[in-house]
Formats: sequence, C-alpha cells, structure tokens
Amino acid sequence: MVINPRALVLFTELETVDLPCKASGEPQPTYIWKKDKRDFNVAGSDDLISTVENEGTLVFKQPKKKDAGTYQCFANNSYGVAMSGIVELRLAFLQPYTNQEPETITVSPGSCLVLPCNKPISYPEAKFTWLLKYSDGD
Repeated sequence: MVINPRALVLFTELETVDLPCKASGEPQPTYIWKKDKRDFNVAGSDDLISTVENEGTLVFKQPKKKDAGTYQCFANNSYGVAMSGIVELRLAFLQPYTNQEPETITVSPGSCLVLPCNKPISYPEAKFTWLLKYSDGD
C-alpha cells in the first residue's frame, strides 16, 4: 500500500511543502522519486530538499519556481514496485495591480455601464469583488 500525495499541490516560495509517500512492506521498501518523468536525485539537490527518514515523503523547505513540475514516488523491495499517482507541484502567485489613475465615467439613468478592470495575472485564477464607494456628501 502506498500513501499518495494530492494530484495538485500549490506552493508559495519560502513555505515548506511536503509530498507524502509511504509504503508498507517486508523487507522495508526503498524510495525513488521522478520529476517530469526523469529520476530525481534528492541527495544531489541542495539541502532545502530532503526525504523523511524511513519513508519516501519529499520535503521542500524553501521551494522555488524551479521546483515546480510533476512528481511520482516509487517504493521498491525484493517483491516488487509500488508507485504513487502523479502529483503536480505548482507555484501559486498573484501579481500586483498596475497603478492607473481613477477614471470618471458618466452615464444616463437606465443606461448600461461597463467598468474596466485590469485584473492581475494569478494562479490559480483570482476571484474578484467590486466595492462601491459613494462620493462625499451623497
């Protein structure tokens, strides 16, 4: 039996992220990770990526954009191989709004009004809310 990570894991830079992988078996399984379908050498990476002792959980202490990709865990012992599902590790971000001067729009009562919104780029796609501010004196 292999404990699988979620299919999509979002991260922000500098926030620790775990990709769980743990299998039961006798003899105790060893673990191999693949990133983007290629062998991923945890020992060859910097000290910010490690595995949990006696299991295959992959820990990113301060993930960076370059860590994004698809990952899969393989647990091996003398009786065979068990593999996790593929998990996508993806950077979550929200770019700032661009500064624009407010624009006055005048419409007649009963007319349609379209308010422009220069929404920032984000992943996952941000949800937006409009607020109405009445002018002073109204």
